[in-house]
Amino acid sequence: MTLAKQALLLPFALLAILLPTLTGCEKRTPGTPLITSIWTADPSAHVFAGKLYIYPSHDLEKNKAYKGDGDQYDMEDYHVLSLKSPSANAIDTGEALNMKDVPWAGSQMWAPDAATKNGTYYLYFPAKDKDGIFRIGVDSATTPTGPFKANATPV
Repeated sequence: MTLAKQALLLPFALLAILLPTLTGCEKRTPGTPLITSIWTADPSAHVFAGKLYIYPSHDLEKNKAYKGDGDQYDMEDYHVLSLKSPSANAIDTGEALNMKDVPWAGSQMWAPDAATKNGTYYLYFPAKDKDGIFRIGVDSATTPTGPFKANATPV
């Protein structure tokens, strides 16, 4: 196996090691969606303090026409999903960040990711600014589910 393939498999290997340490709870039927109350895409997943958190984009139904620039995907907020175990039912913890609270953002809040350091949780996300240029936002919270406090400017 090439080094590149090994690097791609590393996150999955780490999850396989960490996930058995999570506590069990109500089980989800295998092969069913994690959540059906909202449309989600582009998830990142992390284990913080023994719990699995999923940070997806949240697509809204607005029936925009395809123009080739991704503008038909109308994403303006993020929800965080939490699971006590991989087979548990996912809990939508609610809106963690909304574009109206990000002063510089104009549209298309896409594929987020999260990290933690010294008790602070960070949400990283791309969004188009008010001039239509993609920028990266980094917002912070005291819990993995937010709400995340928006920075006035992108990084």
